[in-house]
Amino acid sequence: MTDRTTPLFNKSQQNALAAIGLPLWHERSINVDVPPRQHEHCYRLSSWLIVTDSPLPVNRPQWLNDLVHTLDQENSGALAETAASTIENWPKERIIYLALESGNVFPAAAKRETWNQIVSRSL
Repeated sequence: MTDRTTPLFNKSQQNALAAIGLPLWHERSINVDVPPRQHEHCYRLSSWLIVTDSPLPVNRPQWLNDLVHTLDQENSGALAETAASTIENWPKERIIYLALESGNVFPAAAKRETWNQIVSRSL
């Protein structure tokens, strides 16, 4: 995100918009619930982006199979790792942050939070 120090429209553009009754457009600030992380691993799954602090295991545990099955509308089951910069351009309502413990353990509280994220974004 960039900080804008100059107005989006110059004075004559602002006057022209006011003359035809259009409100000024302002950039919306993005509020992200999850603080930025130093090392992120991003995986694309259909229209979803899954973000973790550590790489997902190659041999998927059952919780990961369940998550893929729930989110994957194309039934491909393919998790494709993408660059962390993908987050900037991905629709925020289609990003799932996973809080894994060491050894890729997915604790019950984190599972509950993840499923609540999914339900609130109404598949």
